[in-house]
Amino acid sequence: MKPVEALVQTDFDLPRLAPRLAAAYALVRDGIGFVVLRGLPRAEVDLDAFTAITWGVGRWFGRAISQNAAGRMVEHVCNTSKSDATPRMYASAFELSLHNDVTAMLSLACWQPGLTGGENMLGSGLAIHEEIARLRPDLLEVLYKGFHYHRLGEEAEGAPQYSPWRMPVFSKVGDQVSVRYQRTGYLAAHHDFGLGLTEAELDAADLFEELGRDPRFHIELALGPGDMVVINNYTVMHARKAFTEGDTDETRRRLVRYWFDNDGFRNTVPELNLFAESNGIPPQPGRRCTYDFARLIREAPPEMLGGHWRKAALAQKSS
Repeated sequence: MKPVEALVQTDFDLPRLAPRLAAAYALVRDGIGFVVLRGLPRAEVDLDAFTAITWGVGRWFGRAISQNAAGRMVEHVCNTSKSDATPRMYASAFELSLHNDVTAMLSLACWQPGLTGGENMLGSGLAIHEEIARLRPDLLEVLYKGFHYHRLGEEAEGAPQYSPWRMPVFSKVGDQVSVRYQRTGYLAAHHDFGLGLTEAELDAADLFEELGRDPRFHIELALGPGDMVVINNYTVMHARKAFTEGDTDETRRRLVRYWFDNDGFRNTVPELNLFAESNGIPPQPGRRCTYDFARLIREAPPEMLGGHWRKAALAQKSS
């Protein structure tokens, strides 16, 4: 059998499902920006088979791209903080605020939810854009300028440790607005390298996140075993509540994550890429994420931290 990563769309002949997947792709690209697929085989298969199935379904949306310096295109979202001192944020049990990944489409397939919490939240970046334009057009200009982003140790040897260009939170090509935002990514760069953040930049980020938490601009989504969501990462942001889990494989939270891209998916400005080459994170043998987010939370001034990160920092400093 081929490795999962070597399987292509034509390896999955789905005559009855194909028209529905084509319609789902159209909804992701040009419609509401996400779809939820339910009822994928789960109870009757093992994790390897589930991964192959969800990979095959995902390939109808596009080609998979690298998610880290190791070049992995299949990533398991689970809490590794007990064994890894510097995990990427998704590999923890922390709450994650609304953000975008550095990809065109994001997919999460649920193998096992946690014991409590872990619900996902999907937010409309386009609706938030229109609300900021109505409330504070001056801050909208700040968000179009954007921020530098830390590369977290996954850059090539000798390459800049953060994006030399500012990645705009909002950008426009023709009449299409795209969004890309991740507070920990730009906070790490601006704090660690002394780039600073102006009062207007902090106000703009705080307003963006305040609207993201507003029920008018997001929905909550609980994924159960066998559920899979595919998101347009240029229009829809995602978040996750903190969660608890057990110590056994049957009680540990685990989702399988894919990043997809597709020719003609969306016209965007090149500054949306964290690396110049393309979407995603290009493979860099021997490199890995080495960034200590716990240190960032301890050291960053409270005014630079947004939302629950500010609360986490205050709790950490008082403990």
